[in-house]
Amino acid sequence: MTMDSTVSAQPGYAVRPAGPRLTRARAPVAALVLAVAAWVGSGPGGMGMARAAEASPAGTMPAPETETGTVSAAMDRLGWRLVSSLGTEDAGANVLVSPWGLASVMAVLDMGATGTTRGALTEAWTGRAQAAGAVLASMSTLRGQVSGADRGDTETEAEAETDTGAERAFADANGIWIAEPMAVQAPVAEAAEAALGVQVASVDFTDPATVAALNAWATARTDGAIPVLLARADPARQAVVANGLHFAAPWTHPFARAQSHDGTFVTEAGDRLPVTFMRGVLPDLMVERTVRYDRVALPLAGGDVLLRLTRPTDGHTLEQALSDIRAAASGDAPAASPRRVDLTLPRFAVTAGGDLTPALRAAGLGLLFDGSGDFSDLAPGLTRFDSLSQRVRLSVDEAGLEAAALTVASSTRGLPKEADLILAFDRPFLVDLVHEPSGAVLLCGAVHRPGEDAPGDP
Repeated sequence: MTMDSTVSAQPGYAVRPAGPRLTRARAPVAALVLAVAAWVGSGPGGMGMARAAEASPAGTMPAPETETGTVSAAMDRLGWRLVSSLGTEDAGANVLVSPWGLASVMAVLDMGATGTTRGALTEAWTGRAQAAGAVLASMSTLRGQVSGADRGDTETEAEAETDTGAERAFADANGIWIAEPMAVQAPVAEAAEAALGVQVASVDFTDPATVAALNAWATARTDGAIPVLLARADPARQAVVANGLHFAAPWTHPFARAQSHDGTFVTEAGDRLPVTFMRGVLPDLMVERTVRYDRVALPLAGGDVLLRLTRPTDGHTLEQALSDIRAAASGDAPAASPRRVDLTLPRFAVTAGGDLTPALRAAGLGLLFDGSGDFSDLAPGLTRFDSLSQRVRLSVDEAGLEAAALTVASSTRGLPKEADLILAFDRPFLVDLVHEPSGAVLLCGAVHRPGEDAPGDP
C-alpha cells in the first residue's frame, strides 16, 4: 500500500471524552491498552523505539538486552490478549489494562513461590522458563529506563532538539502487606526491596486504620487518580500485593489549542457523540499501515516514550484490527516509517478496570487462583489469591498525557476456592452445643464480647 508524504487521519474508533473517574460503563468501542512499558525494547509486534530509531533520523537507541526485551515482549502479548478478552466480555465498553502493573505484581508473587510453583508463574505469562529473580532484575532495569534515571547525561543531540523544556514524571511503587502475626520471608523481602523498592509490612486487616493507610498509599502513588486500594476491613484477608504507577509527560509536538474544534464521534454501533477534537500537522511520526489498520506513534518529552494510536481502516472493525495487532505481537511487526501526519484526535479522559481474574485464568494464569500453587514464602500456607484487579486511568489533551494504574492481588484465608457464601462473625452472635442424635442441648448462649470472661467464680 502506498501513501502520500502527508497522511490524513480522520476520526476513527477511539475513546469519547468523559468526566472524571468513569467506570467501565457503555461507551464507544475502545481498546486502548495502557502499556507504558510495552514499547521498551521493541519486542515482537511493537512499534518500539529500537525499530523507530532504525527508521527515523531522530536518534539511534540501542536494542535492549535479551532479558528485558523478553519481558517487554511478554507484556505486549499479555496486554493485548487481556484487551481482547475483556472487550469480548463487555462489547462497547472502554478497556484499559496495565501490563506494567501486572508484570510487577507477578514478579513479586513468583519470588514468594516455593517448590514446583517457583518459576511456574513467570513461565505462564512470559512463555519462557526463567528464574523469577531474573524477571525481577529485568523489571528493575526497565524501571530505570522508563523513569529516565539511567539516561544520565547521555541525551543525544536529536533528543535535545525535540525537548520541549517540560519534563516527564514517572512514579512506580510496590507493596506487600501480610496479616499479623505472619511475616514475609526475609530473603524474599530483601530481594523485592532491592529490585523494585517493595514496601513490606505486617498489618492488622481488621483495623479500619489499615484500610485508610493502604488507600493513602494508593492515592499518593497514583497522584490521586486512583484513591482506593481496599474497600473495607476484612478479618479473613491474609495478603495483599500491589503496584501503583503514575506517568505524566508533555507531547514532543504539542497540539495548538487554536486548532481544537467541536465535532462528532461515530461509534461502531452508529451512535453519534459530540466531542472536542485536537488537530495538528505533526512531523516525523512513526506510522505503520496495513490492510486492516493504521497505527501512529506520538512521542512524548525526551522522545523515548510513545503513545501509540491504532484505528481500523475503512471497511474493517476494531476487532479485526485487534486480531492483527495480537498476531503481530507474536511475530514480526509491519515496517514503520516516519511520516508527516495531519492528525485529528479526541481530547479524552477515561478510567476503566475491575476484576481481571477470569481473563487471567483464560490467559493460562489459573495457578494464581486455583489453589495448586505454593506462595508460602510470602505468607505461611498461602496457596492462592482470590482475585487480581486493576483500575487504570488515561487522560489526553493538547499539552500531553497523564496515566495511572493500580494493580492489586488479594488473598483471604480459610475459604473454599469458590465459596457460595461468606460469613464473618464480627458482631454479637448466638451459640449452642448440641448432641445431634438426641437433640440434647449441652449449652447455648449469646456472645457479645468474645474473649472476655464473666466476672466472679462459679
